[in-house]
Amino acid sequence: MAGYTASTAAEPARRAYGRALALVGVGAVGLLLAYGMTWGSATVPLVAGAEGTGAVRAFTGRDLFPAAAAMGWVCLAGVAGVLATRSWGRVLVALAILVAGIGGAAGAIAFAVNPSAAIDGAADSPLGSAAAASTSTTAWWLLAVAGGVVAVLAAAWTVARGRTWPSMGARYERAAQGRTPRDAWDAQDLGQDPTDDLVTGPDPDAETGSSA
Repeated sequence: MAGYTASTAAEPARRAYGRALALVGVGAVGLLLAYGMTWGSATVPLVAGAEGTGAVRAFTGRDLFPAAAAMGWVCLAGVAGVLATRSWGRVLVALAILVAGIGGAAGAIAFAVNPSAAIDGAADSPLGSAAAASTSTTAWWLLAVAGGVVAVLAAAWTVARGRTWPSMGARYERAAQGRTPRDAWDAQDLGQDPTDDLVTGPDPDAETGSSA
């Protein structure tokens, strides 16, 4: 009954753990998808300073903010990091995810504040001139903001509660500790030493021989 109660009490922690991991993954995928899409385009003069129609170039979020675009990969790696760590190690990984989420969202916000400057820097051309003033933007940066915010919230949740969540293989370890193996093969499956008398018990043939 005590084992059942402990297992029941651990269910909310396991659910929170799973939800936090899912949210980090969703945020990471959102950042990677958003930064891979076209955020803006501009007409770039074929010759610097020349007037007239030039070539139209499209720019992805990765073209405009390569450092911020890499934050999606950091968040995605953080999912494995949270799974592989416990206690303060998990908190450190969550802090890295939090910083990455902020960085990913910050790039998108910077684009929203001044998209022309961002495109101008990527195109390396005087887009402020009359011939190159034609620029357009898309709304994909909004997905980057949303992905970054989701990753930040999940990371903050992990920082606050992650130390109380189970670690990888914790359920397996509890099952092994609370179960008596039937034979040596069963003991090996539970991760126990089959040669240990505490696991396999005394040899019944040896007891029969000694009593005889």
